[in-house]
Amino acid sequence: MNEQDALHELRRKRLQRMVALCGRAHPFYKRRFAEANLIPEAVRELDDLQKIPLTKKEDFMAAPEDFSLDPAWLPELPFEERTMWTGTTSGRPSPFFNTTHDQYHIMLQARVCNEAEGLRAGDVIANLYPLSPMPLGGFLCCVRSAEIMGLPVVSALTGSPHPEYPVRRSLDEAVDVVAASGATVIWGVPSFVRR
Repeated sequence: MNEQDALHELRRKRLQRMVALCGRAHPFYKRRFAEANLIPEAVRELDDLQKIPLTKKEDFMAAPEDFSLDPAWLPELPFEERTMWTGTTSGRPSPFFNTTHDQYHIMLQARVCNEAEGLRAGDVIANLYPLSPMPLGGFLCCVRSAEIMGLPVVSALTGSPHPEYPVRRSLDEAVDVVAASGATVIWGVPSFVRR
């Protein structure tokens, strides 16, 4: 078996395993499969994903707790859940759940991206992503990317002021923080970084 065939087979097995887990222990997809008269075993290849009705953001926001595996249905599957939040653009935070397995894969993906982007040992990252009401996305991605490579991060903590938590810095203060840190990498929203 050549590398491409081996990769295809691995992807196929992992897809089947994930769909089977969802069919057994994922409240939303258990219902979705039943509504569509679909058994998990019918999803064997990537092309079979089209058999599953499209999931909309509104589905998630209506019942976010239904979008994680119920460990009671998977006693043989050891994992810890980590609750995060999304929805800062809509103003309606909705929890989502990462397992330890998910977190490790996020870190591996971050290392590959870091290497492709040219980050190296000894770099110092200046995190210029804004500190949003629910810190997520780019802000935390910078931290995870630094963690996997053992790099220091200096967070400028920019963003809209919060009346109860005066922790954010002005643009001038952020520039001073970055200059004092000797940062070799600037990480942030391009339009803000150019300012």
